[in-house]
Amino acid sequence: MAVCIYQTYKRYGSNFLDYLSVLKPEDNQDNIFDFIESYSLVLPKLNLNSESIYNCSALLIEVSSKEEATWNLPLGNIITSLKSRVYEKEVD
Repeated sequence: MAVCIYQTYKRYGSNFLDYLSVLKPEDNQDNIFDFIESYSLVLPKLNLNSESIYNCSALLIEVSSKEEATWNLPLGNIITSLKSRVYEKEVD
């Protein structure tokens, strides 16, 4: 899935906010976890602006915080990928 996310970004310039904004707690959690894991892996390679990254992260937190949510999103993966992205930008 990471390849699909990267290609979608490269081809269409997607920041994935549209996808994340339609997530619901009752959605298939395996698909959501796969997306988050893959998104976290490629996030350091995407040239997203700070606002896009913030908006996507805020949506993920919002979805995982809803009362009817029966699963916990691995938000630590996103934080780790954000730190990696910041470190790579500092090295460049």
